[in-house]
Amino acid sequence: TSTHPYRYAQKARILLPLLRFKRENSEKIKECLKDSFEKTIISVETQYINIKGTISYASILRELGKFYLEDNTNADYNKSANYSEKAKVIYEKMDNSNRYYYYTLRNLAKAYIGLYSKTNENAYILEALKLFNQIQKYAGSDLGSLKKEAQNNIDYCIKLL
Repeated sequence: TSTHPYRYAQKARILLPLLRFKRENSEKIKECLKDSFEKTIISVETQYINIKGTISYASILRELGKFYLEDNTNADYNKSANYSEKAKVIYEKMDNSNRYYYYTLRNLAKAYIGLYSKTNENAYILEALKLFNQIQKYAGSDLGSLKKEAQNNIDYCIKLL
């Protein structure tokens, strides 16, 4: 009966691998995931506001942004960008050397590319380029595949301009 956000977040974390590996009932799993994530957000925004500025909350926002980005049948680039932007702000205040910060940047840039495809507004591509360039500047060696993906997307964005 608790409304603590981690209760909902744990349910979402259990459901995410199911969605990625289980093909049957995927729509039902997506609905449960959306419900769990949204309840987590509502709980933090209304009752547990002391959690709002934590890395844990940024991680939840990052995963929710990724979820809306990767929904093959119904990607919602606006929601993905919104949640990814919120996660980015928290990571920048707390720990922007965290590798998950760079995954957040990637998700946000991809959401911007999706928004560009719907609106043809060059501002989205320019923002995506900035984010991909920021990923490229990461000094660590543990994100090689992410940096390669960022370079491919930089090339793609330049072609769009």
